[in-house]
Amino acid sequence: MSIIDMHVHTKYSACSHIEIHELLSTLSALLNVDGIVITDHDVINGARIAQKYAKEKYDIKVFFGIEVTTLDGHLLAYGIDETLPVGLRAIDTIKEIHKKGGVVVASHPFRNVYGSLGDLVYNLGDVLDGIEVANAMDSKKAKAKARLAAQQLDLTMIGGSDAHSLKCVGRSTTIFETTIESIDDIVDAIRKNQCRPYVSF
Repeated sequence: MSIIDMHVHTKYSACSHIEIHELLSTLSALLNVDGIVITDHDVINGARIAQKYAKEKYDIKVFFGIEVTTLDGHLLAYGIDETLPVGLRAIDTIKEIHKKGGVVVASHPFRNVYGSLGDLVYNLGDVLDGIEVANAMDSKKAKAKARLAAQQLDLTMIGGSDAHSLKCVGRSTTIFETTIESIDDIVDAIRKNQCRPYVSF
């Protein structure tokens, strides 16, 4: 079993000020988190740097994903190692991620701000791989609506802190039934629905 925070931002996202060394140091002190996926907005630079430092100086698992900006809202992509075009329709972004072998999760779909898919998740149910139902930044109502959509669409549910500050890292996570050693393990578990959201603290 592994507990992974699936949605973490670094200073490479314009909305976050988290320094990578501070992030890794904070993670090394958390006993209830085995690793993180860095999902900066539309870039992967921070994730690559963090993964390098994690191997060299910290006993922490760091994987990289990306939070892609579409015309319809944000999508979390796991299992791809390159940036994607920004500003496409969500359906076209999902097709591109699948073409590259990744999986796609709707991030904070019912948060009442720009960047959320809202009810469009129901139209995308046949192509999405999962829905983020436990996001530390979301209201109870938004989380409940996300969980209901995932249940109705029979999609994998994940949790992530959506951390933009150190105090939020690890607050919402995902429990995997197997030990996660690579991003491929995460992709496989999402495809097989072998994980579940978990609120750590």
